[in-house]
Amino acid sequence: MQEQHRQPIYACAFNPYQPDGCVPVLATAAKNMITLYECPLDSNKIILVRSIKDPSPDMDIFTLTWCYDITDKAHRIAFGGYSGLIRLVDATTGNLLMNMYGHGDHVNEMRTDPNNSMIFASVSKDTTIRLWNIRVHGPIAILGGYEGHKDQILSLDWSLDSKYIVSCSMDHSIRLWHLGTDKLQERIRDSMTLKGQANFRKELADDCQSGRTIQIHYPIAINTDLHNDYVDCVDTSAIQLVRMDLPDSDIWFIKFDIDPLNRWIVSGNKMGQLCMWDLTNGLPAVNMNVTTKIAECCVRQICFGANGRLIVAVADDYSVTRLERILEGEDIPPYCNTAGLMNGPTAKKPKRRGRRFGKKRNDSETGSSEDSDTRIS
Repeated sequence: MQEQHRQPIYACAFNPYQPDGCVPVLATAAKNMITLYECPLDSNKIILVRSIKDPSPDMDIFTLTWCYDITDKAHRIAFGGYSGLIRLVDATTGNLLMNMYGHGDHVNEMRTDPNNSMIFASVSKDTTIRLWNIRVHGPIAILGGYEGHKDQILSLDWSLDSKYIVSCSMDHSIRLWHLGTDKLQERIRDSMTLKGQANFRKELADDCQSGRTIQIHYPIAINTDLHNDYVDCVDTSAIQLVRMDLPDSDIWFIKFDIDPLNRWIVSGNKMGQLCMWDLTNGLPAVNMNVTTKIAECCVRQICFGANGRLIVAVADDYSVTRLERILEGEDIPPYCNTAGLMNGPTAKKPKRRGRRFGKKRNDSETGSSEDSDTRIS
């Protein structure tokens, strides 16, 4: 399906905080709009739920992350982009909850703490990493400075125990940051009891002047020898790593994903292909195991559903493509489109979505980003 705003889609993410048995909910980000969809597991539909428009028409959203407020028991979405401002919205109503100030330039990536759904980290063109609590307007920690990145940071990820963050940058380096210090952990605990004040600018200034915003200037490890060009994406889900060739990827801002079971790594490229590597037998091969073409333009980001079966890809042709991973020997669901096959020995008749504007397949609902709009203000 294609969204009606006719703008490149830069980000997509499934809600990881839904209870078992719920219909998976997907969020996409393009231009100044967040769009929510349901992806039923018993059909091939992508059903529009709501569109949330940013009040600034000049806003370009580059990234989003799901959070969960354990106090209010509510699902939140934090997003940022060109302006450097991060906004927090209620995923159910679309209402704006908070503007989060701190970054001085584009926000390129955001990731939520795997062990605390109220804490997330962001990276920016201003060369810093910032930690946030969804109940506080200002950052609780800033990572960067003397030994920080020297050019804009493009991506980051958390370690599974939340004690480390790894970041990658246009300075061709990867840096590892330690978050396990007593001072920072105490600040994170304190932030869990706070509620953002009405005078958030004064609160932010007070935090900086009083030292409540923790400053970390030194990473514990730096590697500048891995790559000779920009590092677009990094993910710490894989235990073992090997150099893999991704064809037609000589442009930046292409982001991969690893499935929840750590069995597959998938990335798009500028030719509209999905390239997949099998991780089940240890180190993956240099060349991908499976490829399939889903678009005629750059595929910007991939995301897996919580069960690892659903795969969604977003692209520059404002398309949202849903595929379903079917393992060798499994029956093919009747709603799958079997007209095309992935190239690869382990592939099994994937589900592909129509990529022409307004085209429907198998009575699927394409949805319109102009319907069910929620405008935040």
